[in-house]
Amino acid sequence: MKKKLLITVENFRNIFIILFISKLNQQFDVTILTSKKKIPKLFKSSYKIIKIKKNCFEKIIDKVCIYFSNCHGSYKQLYYLKFQLFFETNIVKYILLCIKYFLSKIGILPFTNTLYRIFYSVYPKNYNFLKKFDYFLYDFRINDEHNFSKCIIYKSNNYLNLRRIAWVYSWDNSYIYSSIFNADYFLVWSKELKKIFIDRHKIDNKKVIVNYPIQFQYLKKIKNKKTNVILFSCSYGSSKKNPEDDNKIYVKDDIEMIHHLHKIIKKNKLNLKILVRLYPGTNYKKKTLRDLSNLNNVDIDLESFNFFTKGNFSKKEISDHLTKKNLLINNARAVFSFGSTFNIEAAILDKPVFHIEYSVVNRKNRLFEYHNFQKNIEDFVFLKNLKNSNVIKDPNDMKKILFNLNQNTNKDYLKYNQSLKKIFFNNEENLNIFN
Repeated sequence: MKKKLLITVENFRNIFIILFISKLNQQFDVTILTSKKKIPKLFKSSYKIIKIKKNCFEKIIDKVCIYFSNCHGSYKQLYYLKFQLFFETNIVKYILLCIKYFLSKIGILPFTNTLYRIFYSVYPKNYNFLKKFDYFLYDFRINDEHNFSKCIIYKSNNYLNLRRIAWVYSWDNSYIYSSIFNADYFLVWSKELKKIFIDRHKIDNKKVIVNYPIQFQYLKKIKNKKTNVILFSCSYGSSKKNPEDDNKIYVKDDIEMIHHLHKIIKKNKLNLKILVRLYPGTNYKKKTLRDLSNLNNVDIDLESFNFFTKGNFSKKEISDHLTKKNLLINNARAVFSFGSTFNIEAAILDKPVFHIEYSVVNRKNRLFEYHNFQKNIEDFVFLKNLKNSNVIKDPNDMKKILFNLNQNTNKDYLKYNQSLKKIFFNNEENLNIFN
């Protein structure tokens, strides 16, 4: 008989979450815990669903934890708080955020996980349905878009026979401090990321398990034809209207970088074409897409972009989408981005990959300048520390690289791939915590 596993899901459009649950279902009797009212057919027909809601007390706890938790655990959280302070118009909220900033700086405020653990340790509510499960798996990230069921997660401490597993979904999630450390085990991508995770969060080595990430399991090397296509993967996105106009999202930096590449290629008459992978779910302006489409050496992969606008996916549609994505990477001469996971995928397939460190967008306020944003963000610093020519620092570097790619001299740029694979890639599946 299969053991019973409960998993929290809030994003039913993430195809890798769909694939991960499908894989788990081969080994376990899977039940999904969610706050979503509309459940896609693929999930309704395959899994048992438990729907949850928050009461007023839980909503108050969320607010307290947001305004009175330490924001100095990571540069990324600190930077986003500065953004909030800049735009906040409500005087009460502004004062609370200022207090949060300064009390965090002198080390008085606890981290989010500590606050939740304290509140829910005295919260008089039990979830006896947890007794039916052997395992409880949830996203490592604490915010509602990933984990609506925080009360259930922290109260799961009371069920001693339940093994709790926090899934560190992506490589950059390892740096987040607004996370759930209330777990028996943590799933990470690779041995190198395990070392970083243990060092950063002071977690017992035995609790951190390396597992081959589901995000890479579709990748397959194929004999590719020689093309002049360079793949540009957008790194920033938002469902907000006109995200190109929002200084704190950096969608505009992706778009202007594509125009920048186009100008270099056109001016120097290079035999290169740019294929653009837009950021899924981003509400781009129609003019933005139209202007890109009118560039004579730029194509947009609209088929892949439109795929993510669907509310329901069949298994065949997911398989077809990933087959095409695999083909696009295999056929590309090189891959460029500001720091997308796409770079890691391309490295696994032994394609030259380039991390762009500069922006051509000039902002009026220094706070929002891309250089200031990325220079201390942990995941970007980590990539830059690899100290490789594949990290593009300015337009002159970009021009030199494009000239070399035009001459098809790619081999010099493949050393960076080995560094990326060593850090991020583990090709052995290892779910021994489930034995």
